[in-house]
Amino acid sequence: MVNSKKPGFKMTEKQLEKKIEELQRSIGDTESECSATDTRVRAMDKQRSALALELEAAASECDELRQQEQGTRQDVDRALLEKTAKLLRTSRLQMAARALDDALAGRYKPAVENKGALKAEAASARDKQARIVEVVQQLASSNASIAMQMERVLLHISAVEVA
Repeated sequence: MVNSKKPGFKMTEKQLEKKIEELQRSIGDTESECSATDTRVRAMDKQRSALALELEAAASECDELRQQEQGTRQDVDRALLEKTAKLLRTSRLQMAARALDDALAGRYKPAVENKGALKAEAASARDKQARIVEVVQQLASSNASIAMQMERVLLHISAVEVA
C-alpha cells in the first residue's frame, strides 16, 4: 500500500496501476489532439499563404486597373477639351456668318461711332484678357487637379476675340 499526502488516503497497487494507465491514456489522447492541432495549424498556414498570394495578385490587378482608369480619364478629358474647342470655333464662325449676313442685309449698326474711343477700349480689354489668361495659366500650373478645367477656361477666353 502506498501512502498519499492526504491523511487517511491509501491506494492499493492495483489502483495505482489503473491510475497510471488512465494517465498514459490521457497523455496519448493529448498527444494525438496536439498532433491533430498541429496538422490543422499547418493546413491553415498553407491556406493563409495561398490567400496572401491571391491578395497580392488582386492588389496588383487593382493597381493596374487604377492606372488604366487614370489613362482613360485623361483620354476623356482630352476628348472633352477638343470637343469644347470645336464647339467654340463653330460658335465663333456662326456668329461671324450672322454678322456678315446682317451687314449684307443692311441691318448692321456700329456699336460706337467714335473709332478712337473704340480702339482705346479694345486695348484695355486686351490687357485685361492677357492678365486673366496669365492668372488662369498660373492656377493650372500650380494645381494639377484643376489643370484640365483651367484649359477649358482658357479655351473660352481665347474664343472671345478683342478687335
